[in-house]
Amino acid sequence: MLVQGSTLPLVVRWAGLTGDREREDEVRRARLRATEVGLAALPDIAERLGADEDLIERIRAEYESHLEDVRGAEEGRHPMRDLERRLRLAVLEHKRREVTRLRDRNEIDDIVLRDLQAALDIEEIRLTGPGTIE
Repeated sequence: MLVQGSTLPLVVRWAGLTGDREREDEVRRARLRATEVGLAALPDIAERLGADEDLIERIRAEYESHLEDVRGAEEGRHPMRDLERRLRLAVLEHKRREVTRLRDRNEIDDIVLRDLQAALDIEEIRLTGPGTIE
């Protein structure tokens, strides 16, 4: 089982097996449309909630960046600048180690550790995409 498990990725690459391309396209189209709708609704929601202009602009910039990433993926470009993604993932690793250290020193309990780890997991999935974490 150890030999079979360790050679499976090589066999998959050799065989040219890929994921469901139609599903990936569908996910990309849904993300694009959902982000466009969210961006269009932002001014009305912000006005209703009384959000200040700095907050609105920060959220707008984030959504526009996300749109650019999704559109770039449609055109075959990498959706996120690789260096920025690697930098953010490296910082996440340090954050993970620190919250574990805090728990090991009894500065936080296991429940707090799990909550923080879940938040870090979500951030990692956002950076890498749900299908790329190994």
